[in-house]
Amino acid sequence: MVLLFKRKEKQQLCSRLKNALWPQMGWYRARLYYKHRLGRMKGSPYNIAAGFASGAAVSCTPFFGAHFIMAVMLAFMVRGALVPALLGTAFGNFWTFPFILYLSYKIGSYFLAMEVQEDISIGVDNIGEYFLPICLGSIPLAIVTWVTFFFPIRDLVYRYQNRRRRRIQKALLKRRALLKKERDSKI
Repeated sequence: MVLLFKRKEKQQLCSRLKNALWPQMGWYRARLYYKHRLGRMKGSPYNIAAGFASGAAVSCTPFFGAHFIMAVMLAFMVRGALVPALLGTAFGNFWTFPFILYLSYKIGSYFLAMEVQEDISIGVDNIGEYFLPICLGSIPLAIVTWVTFFFPIRDLVYRYQNRRRRRIQKALLKRRALLKKERDSKI
C-alpha cells in the first residue's frame, strides 16, 4: 500500500525535535501556512476567532496537562470552533511559558498583596507558595490574551473568506460565460 504524503525515509528523532523548535520551511512560511489554514476552515469568522482565542487564553494558565481539554471547554462555552481552539494552544510553548508564568505570578502577587520575589526558584517543596498567585494572575492575563487574539483573527478570517469567495465567484462566472459561448457556437 502506497501512502501519498508519507516520507520515503522516516525522520530521525533529533531532526523532528529540531523542526519543532525551528521550522525547516522558515518562520515566514510557517506563519503563512497557519494563516491559510485558519482562513480556509469552515465556520463563521466569529467561530474561528473565538476558538483560536480560547486556545490562546487557556495556554496562559498553569494547568499544562489540561490545556487541550480546557481550550475545548472554553471554545464550547463561547461558541467557538474546536479545531482552532486546539491550534490556539500553540501560543503557550516553551518560548512563551516562562514569560507567561512570571507575568501571572506578578499579577497574582499584586492581587494577593504579597511581596514579589525577584529570584524565583521553584522546587517540589515550595511549589505551593507560587501556585496560588500564578493561578490568580493567569485569569486577567487570559482575558487580555483572549481579547488580543479575537479581534485581529476575526478580521483576518473575515477578509480572507470574502476574498476567497469573490475569487471563486469570479472563476464560476468566467466558466459559465465560457460554457454559454460554447453552447451558442454549436447552435
